[in-house]
Amino acid sequence: MLNGQYATSTIGTVIKRISAKGYIERIRKGRHYVLVPRLDQQSYHSIIERQELNKLINKMEGSISAFFGKESLSQEQYNELKLLIESIKQEQ
Repeated sequence: MLNGQYATSTIGTVIKRISAKGYIERIRKGRHYVLVPRLDQQSYHSIIERQELNKLINKMEGSISAFFGKESLSQEQYNELKLLIESIKQEQ
């Protein structure tokens, strides 16, 4: 970053990755691209919340399983933990 501005190649890389994930569509208009969102704001926030929830569950799984002296949680325990966290999130 030079003088508060990112390099053109950095911006291009970020846009390409976001496009590959399906969040935006790049439409060629002459010599330029127009970026169009493919998701509405609600859908985008839902995806981000789910990703953050999965990160939290994965972090907690190790701590909880270590507390009970296991290497990992069973699928049933994992699902119960996920439901618990989702219900707490919905109450907020």
